[in-house]
Amino acid sequence: MRRLGDTEGRCFWTGQLLSLVATVVAVYLAATLGYDKAVQYDQLIKDQNSCFQHLGEVSAQFRDETSPGIGKELVRLRIKLEENGLAVEG
Repeated sequence: MRRLGDTEGRCFWTGQLLSLVATVVAVYLAATLGYDKAVQYDQLIKDQNSCFQHLGEVSAQFRDETSPGIGKELVRLRIKLEENGLAVEG
């Protein structure tokens, strides 16, 4: 069996250290990106729920009062939802 010389040994350990550092940096970057995407997704869901809640309130108010102004707002909200690719039932 052959022993590594000083230069070969240093190159080996330097390579191992760089591999370790690169792995840690890659995991950190992947975790950060995943967290950012999770926060964006959570905000999108909150906005969607808020929009649907508002749409439900406007719809109920429209049914109660049958006001033409509220009807126009309901139609405007429905169009806005459809433009954003959100299906509205009913």
